[in-house]
Amino acid sequence: MSNYSKLKKYHYLLKKGYIKTNYISHQNIFESFDKVFRISRITNFKQNFYIFLYKLFNYICGLKIRNNKLSTIHYWIPLSNSKNVIDHRSKYFLSTKLIKNQINLVRTNSLFSSLYLLFSVPNIIFLNGFQKINSFHEIKMLNNLKNKCLFYEKNERAISKNLQKFLVKKNIKKLICIDDYRLIQTLLDASIQLKIRTVAYQHGRFHEFQLGLKGKTFDEYVVWSKFFKKKIIKINRNYNQKKIKILNFRFKKLKSKENADNLLYLCEQKIPINQIIKDIKLICKHIPNKKVFIRLRSTLNYPENFINFLNSKKIVILKENSFYDVVNKNNIKYLIAYYSTALLEASLYNVFPIMLTNNNFYLKDYLKEKTVFELQQLGRFKILKNQLNTKKGKNKLEKIKRKIWY
Repeated sequence: MSNYSKLKKYHYLLKKGYIKTNYISHQNIFESFDKVFRISRITNFKQNFYIFLYKLFNYICGLKIRNNKLSTIHYWIPLSNSKNVIDHRSKYFLSTKLIKNQINLVRTNSLFSSLYLLFSVPNIIFLNGFQKINSFHEIKMLNNLKNKCLFYEKNERAISKNLQKFLVKKNIKKLICIDDYRLIQTLLDASIQLKIRTVAYQHGRFHEFQLGLKGKTFDEYVVWSKFFKKKIIKINRNYNQKKIKILNFRFKKLKSKENADNLLYLCEQKIPINQIIKDIKLICKHIPNKKVFIRLRSTLNYPENFINFLNSKKIVILKENSFYDVVNKNNIKYLIAYYSTALLEASLYNVFPIMLTNNNFYLKDYLKEKTVFELQQLGRFKILKNQLNTKKGKNKLEKIKRKIWY
């Protein structure tokens, strides 16, 4: 289901009263529309067992920090399957000194990664441990839309309530967090009631599907540029000029390489693998002699037959975490994607951001804002490439860069 279809369904449920305006679970309800739920006692037991384990982890962590007088808590998302657990999105705010002088509230989907974090990150607490244990009777009700909405709200309220108890116990005065829009309203619900100062920092693009950005607001919000400041105020009018701080803490400038001519295709979370395969086949057909790179998502496990397919087409699979490193090390000149933040980041590195618009996966905002080059059919890439390498094309890229980053 495309985000536009999900948004239509979301507004229908709002109108019907299944979703209340004061809910803090809007984002999670929205994200659930294209999820398939396995309703069984075994699945329910496994989920509750994992939550129990995380509660046990938090009990152990609580003992470790019981004598530490720390007044700041920082919510961030660690990298999984990596010794360097600090994501580049949070690196600026997570120096060694800062990590040691705050409580580190983390979200993780891997039990094994959590065990590693338990012994490697100081003052750690797991968000998963604040979740509610649900009975099978509650899970059985998920086939009903109204009950599903209520289920998500009850769970987010439980996280907020449990988190409040912890914040009071530790006498927390300040919350810093990455703007994980799935959780923003839950964190704010817990913090505002306790009059805790809240500071957030940007991790990706802003768009209309980020329902978690609406509602309650942070005391201070650090964004990358004036462009993004205007975007967040447009989404939530409660953010005034004083609350928004501009600081490009994440991206570095990159000097263009004259010999750069490679193409990068980006794997995005919401794009089905069969669509990615179809796109790669078309790229190989219409640009047969070009070196093509693909960047997989580090948090996803891809089927072996998909990796074999890429290898058979001689596609270079990249593993760099940051887009900056991808461009710098591989002479990338063209980026093809549907909706990624990298489409906005590309212009900063003098890479042409090309957005595919042959289906409903793409983000219409990028076209309205004229921050990308549109490609309706991959078969027309050669034509677009010739246009991009003219003086007019290069001037347009420079105009996009100035609009977003200056």
